[in-house]
Amino acid sequence: MGNLFYMKILLVTGIFPPDIGGPATYIPNLARYLKKKGHEVRILTLANDTKKQLSDEFQIIRIQRKLPKPLRMILVITFIAFISKDFKVFANGLHEEVGISLVLRKRHALAKIVGDPVWERSRNIGSTKLNIVDFNLSRQPLKVRAQRKLIAFSLNRFTGVTAPSLELCSLIKSWKVKKLITFLANGTNIKEVTEKPQYRYDLICISRLVSWKNIKIHIDIANEIGMSLAIVGTGPEEKELKSYAKAKNCEVTFLGEKNKSQIETLLRQSKVFIIMSEYEGLSFSLLEAMSFGLPAIVSDIPSNTSVIRNGEDGVVLKIENWQSRIIEIEELFKNEQKYQLYSTNVKQRIQKDFNEEKQFAITEKLLSL
Repeated sequence: MGNLFYMKILLVTGIFPPDIGGPATYIPNLARYLKKKGHEVRILTLANDTKKQLSDEFQIIRIQRKLPKPLRMILVITFIAFISKDFKVFANGLHEEVGISLVLRKRHALAKIVGDPVWERSRNIGSTKLNIVDFNLSRQPLKVRAQRKLIAFSLNRFTGVTAPSLELCSLIKSWKVKKLITFLANGTNIKEVTEKPQYRYDLICISRLVSWKNIKIHIDIANEIGMSLAIVGTGPEEKELKSYAKAKNCEVTFLGEKNKSQIETLLRQSKVFIIMSEYEGLSFSLLEAMSFGLPAIVSDIPSNTSVIRNGEDGVVLKIENWQSRIIEIEELFKNEQKYQLYSTNVKQRIQKDFNEEKQFAITEKLLSL
């Protein structure tokens, strides 16, 4: 193979194209990188359609997402446990299933954690309004504590864990995960924009429509400065957000889910990216927008401020008093010289600190240990 570190690698994920989301972007790109390096790659994913696709570049095992969860978990666990022992596992999702399979058959396995699934479940069902940090510090009901013990048990079966933010690394450690936890930022590649942009939208956000993403603040900011906003994504808050935007009578377009090519077109047609979440691991959408040269308006959470420097790459706002910075936000649109400087800066930042190829090389090394 011409590769001293030839490996057989099973990539495990809960979502994969045509699904939309971080892992659905990350896993195909990682698979292509590993394949290019001479490794054998297979992918295990949940899917709505389990048929082989003509566009498949790899051997993909699809397990029906709509199956009852216990049966679905058994199928995932069984497949991983009984695949050839010389396969290493990289899991960007389905960590509980992978962890249990590792009890049945030990093997080298690496987990990528991008958030707190226990907190997300609690927020989605409305059983907590706490932010991710306060939630982790508070005493939770027995059911939630059991979920936490399961994820910690599962992660402790892996060889190692990676996370895209230092804050998340600290949280994972607080779950009593004893394995090596490596900070490994997400990455992307610079996109060439050869033609002068024809802007359709002043602001764009690409996000699941869930409570902690603070999409209402995006709408409020667009309304306050009289700018158009494109919202890409779906989620449980969609209906409420559409009603909210209609009541505000502002120029907001809900575009629903879009595939990778459609999102790239929308980014070329948009001027500024906005993300006012109260929590992010490290937003792929933010990095993608930066790769197209879009400055960003972001909340001052650690994962955002590790990427966007206020006054250099965009505007960093406190969630609770963003209104006090309206003049700076308007300046980003009115001052073309400043806009072009920020646009240049964000692309340089991607190339220097969030380069996809470099991050994949580190992942490959961690898998080879």
